[in-house]
Amino acid sequence: MLNFLPPTEDMALFILRLALVYIYMLPAVMMISDPSRLQRTISRTGILFQDSNSRIVTVAAWAGIAIMGLGGLALLLGVFVVEACLFLIVFTILGALVHNRELAQALNLFDGWIADLGSEKAHSGGEIRASLIEGHRSTAKKNWGLVGVLLFLVLTGDPVGQIGVMSLF
Repeated sequence: MLNFLPPTEDMALFILRLALVYIYMLPAVMMISDPSRLQRTISRTGILFQDSNSRIVTVAAWAGIAIMGLGGLALLLGVFVVEACLFLIVFTILGALVHNRELAQALNLFDGWIADLGSEKAHSGGEIRASLIEGHRSTAKKNWGLVGVLLFLVLTGDPVGQIGVMSLF
């Protein structure tokens, strides 16, 4: 046995944290690095608010991006992991709601669109519809799975172990 390696449980927690960093931090960086993605993010955030002004939606979108980026950074460094997970849980639940609402919009949009097509085009339109619907449905389900993973890290007691920036000191 190699005594200089951290315990297997700590390695497993670190790998889990790295996977979450990839899921949350990379999209946050991509959103702020491309103005069109940022605008799309702000627009998609608006689906959470029924009667909202653009300032509330913009602030909420930037808060989500900050939670993703800073939460990912906390997971990477192994600092404030429980707090980051709690914020990410709220963000991820809201993300599932966005996908559920976009799913409902897609169903309404495509049902009307396919009804206007002839029978030949309706078949290919149905395939596009199924792909779009399953994309939103599976992403919402993925979000609920991520909530479970984040809850695991919150409830595990020590989600960092020996692999974190604080273990260097």
